[in-house]
Amino acid sequence: MRLLFPRIARALAGVAALLALVAFASGVSAVAGAGDEAAMVETWRSVGFGTFAALFAYLAVRPAAVGLWVIVLANKLALTIAAVAYGSDVVGAVDSAIWDGALVVLLSAGLTLVLAARSASARRAGPESEPPRQDSRRSGQEAVDASPAHAQTERALN
Repeated sequence: MRLLFPRIARALAGVAALLALVAFASGVSAVAGAGDEAAMVETWRSVGFGTFAALFAYLAVRPAAVGLWVIVLANKLALTIAAVAYGSDVVGAVDSAIWDGALVVLLSAGLTLVLAARSASARRAGPESEPPRQDSRRSGQEAVDASPAHAQTERALN
C-alpha cells in the first residue's frame, strides 16, 4: 500500500499533465486565430494551460509535494464552482465545469493516496517498529521522519 499508492498518485498526476498539455496545444491555435480583442485573454489562458501541465508533471515526478497538490486542487475546485455558477448561459462554462471537474476528481484521488501513504508510514514508525534514536532537540514528528519505514515511503513518494 505505501509503495502502490504513490505510484497511482504519479499516474493520476501524469494523466492531468497530459490533459493540460493537450489544452495548451489547443490554446496555442486559439491564440493564433484570435483577433485583437481576444488575443491577450487567449494568450493568458494558453500560458495557464502550459503552467498547469508543468505543475502536474512535477507532481508526477515528486508526488510528496503535498502543498502543491493542495494549491492546484484549490484552483481547479474554484474554477469548477465558478463554471457551475455561471451555468450554460456563459460561453465555455459547461466545458470548464467538465474538464476542471474531472481534474478535481483526479487531484483529490492523488492527494488522498499520497496522504494515505504518509499515514501508513507514520503508523509503521510507531511503537511496533524499532524507535529511532532521539536526542532532546528532536520533536516527535522528527523522530517519525527519521524512522526507516518513513524513509522508505518518502523515497517512494519522491
